[in-house]
Amino acid sequence: MASPKTRGALWSVVRACYCALAAALLLPAQDDLRDVVNLTNGQVVRGRVYERFDPTELVVLQGGKRVRVPMAKVASLDTVRDRATQLFRRWDALPDNQRYQWYLIEWAQQQELTNLARLLAMDLVLRDPIHEAAHTLLGHRLRGNEWLWPLDGQWVTLADIEAFHADWGHPWVLEGEHFTVRSNGGLRRTVDAALDLERLYVWWFTMFGESLRLHEVVANKMPVHIWAERSAFSAWSSTRQPYFRPRVETPAEASTSFTFFDTLTTPRATRLFEVATQHLLYRTLAEDPAMSSAKERYCGWGEVGFGQFVEQQLTGPAGRAQPQAWQMPIEAGETLLAQRSFGLENLIHRSSRQYYITVADNTAWEWAAAHLFVAYLLDADRRPDLRKAFLQYLVEALRGAKGDSSSSLDRLLGRKVETLEAPWRLWVSEELAAAKLTR
Repeated sequence: MASPKTRGALWSVVRACYCALAAALLLPAQDDLRDVVNLTNGQVVRGRVYERFDPTELVVLQGGKRVRVPMAKVASLDTVRDRATQLFRRWDALPDNQRYQWYLIEWAQQQELTNLARLLAMDLVLRDPIHEAAHTLLGHRLRGNEWLWPLDGQWVTLADIEAFHADWGHPWVLEGEHFTVRSNGGLRRTVDAALDLERLYVWWFTMFGESLRLHEVVANKMPVHIWAERSAFSAWSSTRQPYFRPRVETPAEASTSFTFFDTLTTPRATRLFEVATQHLLYRTLAEDPAMSSAKERYCGWGEVGFGQFVEQQLTGPAGRAQPQAWQMPIEAGETLLAQRSFGLENLIHRSSRQYYITVADNTAWEWAAAHLFVAYLLDADRRPDLRKAFLQYLVEALRGAKGDSSSSLDRLLGRKVETLEAPWRLWVSEELAAAKLTR
């Protein structure tokens, strides 16, 4: 058996290898120079902007090289996310005008948003099955009066290719600019899911990019797996619910979100934005760390609560998700107020395993409490100081890999977390009463 000293040296080598691998995973393709940084001296830096919210410098990735640009020398930026934001804003102005949608598809191609252009083209041919330009862009072939789709070297009808991809063994795989969606739930629902996830990405950065100093996903898109119906879902536990699995060291597995459509006709995947938000926390804030176990998390209550908080704010038709103001979920509020034997001191020490794996009498309370405590902390109108403290806590917990340290939370809040128990419950009671009056 190796000595402790030898084992320590070996572990240092292993950790170094993992760090090198993690750094390599952040690198974009050598030819991905779609982001443009215009400098005050007239020069231009191209690549992918990875770090944008540092007040002192930008970090631009150019294949295997990192270029650091002082912010004082930056005149303007034009990034993939900026263009995606503009694309969705334009589309939402005339969402049902197919001629305008084709104009946007052409614009997206010109702006090097190739994957978004293809997603919008798929959306268009599903709405207008004879749209020649959209079919041509997608590489389809017209035979008689019917458009054929490529499949394993053959040309087949849409019905045939839908039947092929209805099996989880060979699902649809659609790429956006930041996510890759695998689903056997039909092309319509898969396209909508991919579009919704890209909408989530731009909203996420708009809302929290600066406060969390988020890093862009410029390579290794975030995989999201969506089963066609709940009964076939590859569940993590007996509770059969959606979940996010972080990247693990052994065996090597990428961070991935898993969910399902409740039925064969449900238009949007169950809690899609919830699990994708947890995914974003680990890719844009924690920098995709390799965890020792898929069930290990840095801050279980914060991640679970944040996911539910975001899920509550994105609504609208599938593929056209729009943000709305957070509203108190009545069931969660009633669940929280009905339980007095558990409090914040219990909540902040709960592990992710206790949310997803363990089934106990207080599980429903823990889910409700995580959601509503995060919502309380993020209520900028009432307590902007708490919002700032909580977001800084997440930065330390996830990017700093400190985990859910109660002492860190107390320090940043400027008080013991237990002292928030009474005002938090009062806030829940008031929000719940207001919600019942308006619904």
